[in-house]
Amino acid sequence: MVTWRDLGLEKGGLGEEFTPARVICPFCGSQGHFNNVYRGESVDANDNVVLTSDVWQCVACANLLFVTWRTEAGSFHYRVFPYEKQKKEAHASWPEHISDAYLKAVSALLAEDWDMAFMMARHTVGETTKFFNARGEGLIEEISDLQARNVIPAPLLDWAKNMPQLLDEIHLKKVDYAIKARELLRFTRYFLDLLFTLPHDVDYYQRR
Repeated sequence: MVTWRDLGLEKGGLGEEFTPARVICPFCGSQGHFNNVYRGESVDANDNVVLTSDVWQCVACANLLFVTWRTEAGSFHYRVFPYEKQKKEAHASWPEHISDAYLKAVSALLAEDWDMAFMMARHTVGETTKFFNARGEGLIEEISDLQARNVIPAPLLDWAKNMPQLLDEIHLKKVDYAIKARELLRFTRYFLDLLFTLPHDVDYYQRR
């Protein structure tokens, strides 16, 4: 079953607090102009991560949006309801074919199509290692090559080595599918953010 911690898999960015600046009103298309009319918070009992639930009112058309967001490790993750009508984008710095593959993996996860979620997440990782000219037989060796070249940190490689989901053939009990699919999507998100999002944002803030 989908949990609230899956809500931020599609969109996010760097920062300790999410602001409405990047949100587009699904009713009128106005961007970033909202008043907060309600805020509630719930806490994950396992690790104290806070999920914030806001209701925003669009200044332009007065319609209401429900926004859920959370922050972890210096980044925020969010989702807007109703869904924005514009084409979904994971992050502007991601190559389009990698972004599309990731969003398909997320959609499969939210639809509880675990096999497709595994396949598209592995495809996303594979396309990313290929983008950085990684060498090796299989994803683990390619990720190891990136770490050996100091493209990614060692803890990310250690995480990958402990995930059978990254292998083309996995043998999991059906009850583990949801847990393992979520873990693989979180790994994929960190992988993409380290390789694309973080360098992009660092460069942006250095040039400001």
